[in-house]
Amino acid sequence: MAWADLGEAERIEDAVGDLRKALARAAADPRPAARALDALVMQPIRRVLGPTRWVLLSPDGLLNLVPFSALLDEDGRYLVERYAFTYLPSGRDLLRLRATAPQREGAVVIAAPDYDYLLAPAGPRAQGSRSSSEELAPAHFTPLAAAADEGQAVSQELAGARLLLGRTATESAVKALRGPQVLHIVTHGFFASGQEPPEPPPAFPAIVSSRLRGMPGFHLYVENPLLRSGLAFAGANRKTTGDDNGILTAMEASQLDLNGTKLVVLAACETGVGETESGDGVYGLRRAFLMSGAETQILSLWNADDASTRELMHGYYTRLKAGGGRSESMRQAQLAMLATPERAHPHYWASFIVSGNGAALDGRPVEPSFAKVHPGARGCRCEVGPQPPAGIAGASAAALLAVASLARRRRRRGSRCAGARRR
Repeated sequence: MAWADLGEAERIEDAVGDLRKALARAAADPRPAARALDALVMQPIRRVLGPTRWVLLSPDGLLNLVPFSALLDEDGRYLVERYAFTYLPSGRDLLRLRATAPQREGAVVIAAPDYDYLLAPAGPRAQGSRSSSEELAPAHFTPLAAAADEGQAVSQELAGARLLLGRTATESAVKALRGPQVLHIVTHGFFASGQEPPEPPPAFPAIVSSRLRGMPGFHLYVENPLLRSGLAFAGANRKTTGDDNGILTAMEASQLDLNGTKLVVLAACETGVGETESGDGVYGLRRAFLMSGAETQILSLWNADDASTRELMHGYYTRLKAGGGRSESMRQAQLAMLATPERAHPHYWASFIVSGNGAALDGRPVEPSFAKVHPGARGCRCEVGPQPPAGIAGASAAALLAVASLARRRRRRGSRCAGARRR
């Protein structure tokens, strides 16, 4: 086992912030910030990785918000050209790569919910009030431009997919799913950072809010990220009560029955973003859908324009249908956009990250493909190095060889980051 000391966490966090600002706007030049963060994080790790090119990342804190494929190496090339990255919420999730179950439904696409639609009250909470976690959702959701077009385009990519649009794109429809092969959702996501719920949790109904706020249990309730993040569906703007009120919290998402689901794609507003300030192991909706049983999750880290998102998703599903891996298909689609001058900025191609099992939909392992390149300015020609072992066992072996456990410790001056380990 080998370790790389990445230095003070504060410097890395500042570099993450600079890169995210540069990636959020296509007009900004991301290369200086991408190179600066690579020098702090991946450059020290490359000495540990050696010829390994398949990297399973288990980042923590603000590094969860970084598309490592968009970092820039010493030769001025994006890491998507040099490495294949797959994200894992934690090292123990390596064991999930071996756990598979058969799908129980065909593909389902949910897009462009009618946020203003008045749903009929139903469920045990129909006559009650909205939960505190639901009150933390934004006050109003605006329609996503071209979301319906994206939903229809994706449903055509997936043979026999069931498409739910507008008024049919409801929270109850999501809760009724039973292990669809693929679940693609196009809607708003949210994360209420650093707020307190406006009412006491249901577990303590007889205690007034002022007294409750001083209790340890209340603190845990407030800080639980699964109660502060979620997705918006039809009727979300109506602020109704009941089990189908248009707000699916991450806690509710974690209780969905997605055992057998091979892939969940959340093409929503910053669905991969958890707590962006404290960064203490919060994974947002990424963790919730993992807990629900979904083998692989694809989430967005910022809002790219509709045209580039459709282009990326078309390239992704085309490769996936041809037998490509859930992770490698995304990388190849990103490389194709990088090779197109008008899409070469990582704002267009790097916003989506793949977390979980990278195999093909049928479970077949798919190794990353790296083109041979001429030596760069520093004489590096590492891409010609050996490939990771084949098979699911091979995927685990590759992870043990190259897990970047980028563990940012608690924010305090002088705290340090421990980098990749290799066995």
